[in-house]
Amino acid sequence: MSIRLNLYFILIFTAITPFIVTFLFYVQLTGWYEVEKSDSEMRALLRASEISVLMKNNSDKVHQGGALKKAIEDELEADESITVYSSNFNPLFTTKEQGVSTQGRTSNQVMRGLFELKTTIRGHTYKEPIFGGNNGSIVGYFVLETERTAVQEKTIETYWIAILVFLFAVLGTLTLVHYWLKRRMISPINYLLGEMRGIGEGNLNEDVQFVKKQKGEMGQLISGFEDMNHRLIEAKKNEEEEVANQQRLIAAISHDLRTPLTSIRAYAEGMNVHRDKQEDYAKVILTKTAFMQKLIDDLLAYSAIQASSFTLDLAEVEAEELAELMVDGYEEQDRSVTFSLTTAVEQATVRCDVNRLIQVMDNLVTNAIRYSDTDGKVSILITNQSSYLPTFVAYQPDRLYFLVTDRGRGIPKEEQERIFSSFYQIEHARKQNHSTGVGLGLSICQELVTKHGGSMHVYSKGTGSTFYFSIPCLSDSPKRKDEEE
Repeated sequence: MSIRLNLYFILIFTAITPFIVTFLFYVQLTGWYEVEKSDSEMRALLRASEISVLMKNNSDKVHQGGALKKAIEDELEADESITVYSSNFNPLFTTKEQGVSTQGRTSNQVMRGLFELKTTIRGHTYKEPIFGGNNGSIVGYFVLETERTAVQEKTIETYWIAILVFLFAVLGTLTLVHYWLKRRMISPINYLLGEMRGIGEGNLNEDVQFVKKQKGEMGQLISGFEDMNHRLIEAKKNEEEEVANQQRLIAAISHDLRTPLTSIRAYAEGMNVHRDKQEDYAKVILTKTAFMQKLIDDLLAYSAIQASSFTLDLAEVEAEELAELMVDGYEEQDRSVTFSLTTAVEQATVRCDVNRLIQVMDNLVTNAIRYSDTDGKVSILITNQSSYLPTFVAYQPDRLYFLVTDRGRGIPKEEQERIFSSFYQIEHARKQNHSTGVGLGLSICQELVTKHGGSMHVYSKGTGSTFYFSIPCLSDSPKRKDEEE
């Protein structure tokens, strides 16, 4: 339920709850009043009958107001009062100064409703002529008024109870509304504000415990904040890793440049002293210079790929033609290893930067040669057919696969997940093969493959390793066109 609907519900609930409670009390009081009215009317009629007999027996005292009043007062109950009028409708006396109705009545008012019991919420009123004399003539009128004290007491009691219940209903409603608002809105918002202040101060808590999941807009807000927090933590980790990479880069460059520069300087000075060894020294200097050139080329390539302005020179190429270009020349490149070249490519077209893919393949083959044992074997497989792929490769149609396998010592499983990270192999590579680079080769390869829409992986279990990657083929390749025809 959205916040707007919740607020509408709370508003309606808060508005009608007290009135519902009051209405229930009203219904209860009305029911009690009806029952009490029936009982009190019956009692009032019985008393009217008794007072009528009393008045008839004392009719000769009508014009003796004091005597009649005294005779009547002894028979009246505390909640009863009588007003006596003469036959000319003149008030003679009343037994109560503050009766239910003590105002003067006109003749019409006295005559209206004779022998009828009139009931109001305050009491009952009964009017009847007083018959006297031998001929039974009317000698006066009496008005009997009975206060409904039980109703008044019940009304006052219910009034105060209704006020208390109304107040409790209001307080209860406000308490429930406050609890709901605190639980659903105030607490999450305060929590988010606290976390935002922490983020503003640079404190990112990776183990942050988020409040209970909410629904509606608040749930979306919390979910969005949680996602933002994870992204900020990831960004911070990436930043820290980037800083660490830069520090490792500086250390690696310092080491890897200092070592060949020291050798170059030493051999250059040695050429002046040992002139007979100038040719050997020159070869060493060229080797060291080539290494430095490779190091600088890797750094420049990595920097170019990371730049936002970097683009591939894409062109549509036949998959079979691309495969031939990718394996060309490796058999003559290094006689210390044996190459096994396999291309099994069905007709397809790929959109790629050929030079960049050759750069990727060169890097993978160079690493395979470097880490192969003496007289080792390096296998290269390029195919788009599932039957040629090993079981550890997840085949997907319309993709061209490139695999380079060596027979070296293999790569530990814990290192396989990080081997494509920038600079990761600095120390590892330096220990195995002295000053082989700064560990950017595989990172550059993965970046280039990713920019082609492909993915790169490594598989190594026991002896040997296989680096493989795949790039998509065009969906409207000639092969598909032939099949459609």
